[in-house]
Amino acid sequence: MNIAFLTHYFKSPDSRGDYIKKIAWGLDEKGHNVTVFVTGPWIDFQAIRKLPNYKIFSFSRVFSRVPLIHEISLIPYLKSALSFLKQYDVFCVETHSFIDFLLIFLIKRLYNKPCVFDHHGLTFSIYKRGLDKLSLLKYDALFRFWLSFIEFDRIITHSSYIRGEVKQRYGVNSEVVPHGVDLNRFNPTISGKNVRNSLNIGDAKTLLYVGRLEAHKGLQWLLKTIKLIKNERKDVKIKIIIVGSGRERKNLEMLAKRLNIADIVIFAGRVSEEELPSYYAASDIFVIPSLYEGFGLPILEAQACGSPVIGSDCTAITETIGLGGVVAEPNNEISLKNEMLRLIDDSLTYNELVKKSLENAERYSWQSVIDRIDRILNDVSNENG
Repeated sequence: MNIAFLTHYFKSPDSRGDYIKKIAWGLDEKGHNVTVFVTGPWIDFQAIRKLPNYKIFSFSRVFSRVPLIHEISLIPYLKSALSFLKQYDVFCVETHSFIDFLLIFLIKRLYNKPCVFDHHGLTFSIYKRGLDKLSLLKYDALFRFWLSFIEFDRIITHSSYIRGEVKQRYGVNSEVVPHGVDLNRFNPTISGKNVRNSLNIGDAKTLLYVGRLEAHKGLQWLLKTIKLIKNERKDVKIKIIIVGSGRERKNLEMLAKRLNIADIVIFAGRVSEEELPSYYAASDIFVIPSLYEGFGLPILEAQACGSPVIGSDCTAITETIGLGGVVAEPNNEISLKNEMLRLIDDSLTYNELVKKSLENAERYSWQSVIDRIDRILNDVSNENG
């Protein structure tokens, strides 16, 4: 079967880019002819060259990096794009881009080819918690507009939470296919000794956060919780490593100084794909205080390395954690502090959660995800055959 993935954005490491990369290679190994068709200027060329096949329908000019201008600039070239895409049997859309939806609309009208939309998740109920309102409103309007013109053969969502959100907001059904976790890269045999040594962690209990540094990720709440523990429990030696970059980094660094905890908070910035598993292995507990996640891949990466997880009891976080961790009330320092200290103080509970973390991660192997995507694409192809 000839399969085309349409996306406006391809980078790695990045949850969407890595997802497409894994699925493309997995389907290729099953004997399908898979091409990733990239329509946007945000391309990691080193990563995309590792795909089995790819086609770039984009421009590298500086002005084209403005999204609307870029998409308008591609419209005169739609005919050549459609001519190229005509050879494919089934299409999977991994984007909210105008140009990709327009292509799918024309493919359905002209060729009547089956199309699957892979919805990575948006939210609308928590704008006041720091999310990018303008982007979300744009994606919401665009998705609602195209749903009125395109009858997708399947819609994939990555968690039961997002499935419910899509059903409630748009009135459409979807099938849950979660992200996978690479159990070869992330596993309990990995050593975190070098990371602990390089960061001078010593024997301190180490918490880890991995992700973007944005307002809705709840890191302000996390730092305030660390302050409480430092004040109340002089007997607990604690360190926290924050891996990632984003618009909130300077604010978070200043907050750590104001709270007088800069000596126990390590801003590691971005780390390489090769180094990341060692950071998980170096930690005792993984913390994800986010106020919104459509899935939460770092949860599984941490669990696969044997780290129990503490997360916010909201959106898809609780669902992804499963039995391999505990949850705290969102934006509540007392609740988060209590869960942290419970895992630090209670070795029996901690060890049980380590076991359950590993078991939970096993449920999300990439092979199981690829098999489910393969079944969906085969089903829609047969239904339209």
